[in-house]
Amino acid sequence: MKIVYLVHQFFPEDRTGTEKFILKVSSMAHAAGYGVKVITYNSIRGDDFFSGSIGDILYKEFTYGSIPVVALRHKIMPKDLDVALGDKSMAGIAEHFLTLENPDIVHVGHPQRVNEFIAAARLLGIPYVITLTDFWLICPKFILMNSKGNLCTGPEEGKTCRNLCPEYASDWIIQRLSSAKEILFGAKRIISPSRFLAAGFKKELGDLDITVVNHGMNYREMKENRRDPKKGDKLVFCYAGCLANHKGVHVLIDAFKKIVSDDIVIKI
Repeated sequence: MKIVYLVHQFFPEDRTGTEKFILKVSSMAHAAGYGVKVITYNSIRGDDFFSGSIGDILYKEFTYGSIPVVALRHKIMPKDLDVALGDKSMAGIAEHFLTLENPDIVHVGHPQRVNEFIAAARLLGIPYVITLTDFWLICPKFILMNSKGNLCTGPEEGKTCRNLCPEYASDWIIQRLSSAKEILFGAKRIISPSRFLAAGFKKELGDLDITVVNHGMNYREMKENRRDPKKGDKLVFCYAGCLANHKGVHVLIDAFKKIVSDDIVIKI
């Protein structure tokens, strides 16, 4: 069985949550004997990194660890690269690589920048599954936060976007949501790692079938906490993750500042 994984960015330059998820799941599939390849976008490396081109798209094939990777980049990156759903300049290379790889299935880890491969998969009759990792398909800002910096409950077919994110043209938002709906309902299976994320999509798209499967944990890499705390010992909480504002680390710090105790600490 051959699996192609799509992700908006990947190792070694990019190494946050979604990239780690795709690395882990493709590595496990590879270890289980499946053929795998990651197709991604690299907006960091210069022209000299890439070894070839098809149309307006540069490409480079390499191996990261044991995982074969194809990295792509526009010769001139479009201004709407990070928000567009649909990119005809990517269509030719998408069809080329999917025809070349001839996978049994495509696993979409994140459709940003590589969503034209989904259109190519449909054209070629290749089934695809999607693992949701944020709200990008229904929110070009990724995280359902409006232009005023407040949390958003969803686009509501574009009505909320028109009122709270006026920098996006109303017609463009409506068309984007229509494209997202086509992508989502065309998937053979949609996976969400949390009920919260799944609920956000179902609120917007109603009868969309989403299966909640939590991210796996490798317990071989974990150490059991064998400490036997005594009275007066410090209770240490830890936040491990990036410091992007929407992660809410400032909320965590403000909360700990209100604790009147020298025995409770937070480590970032």
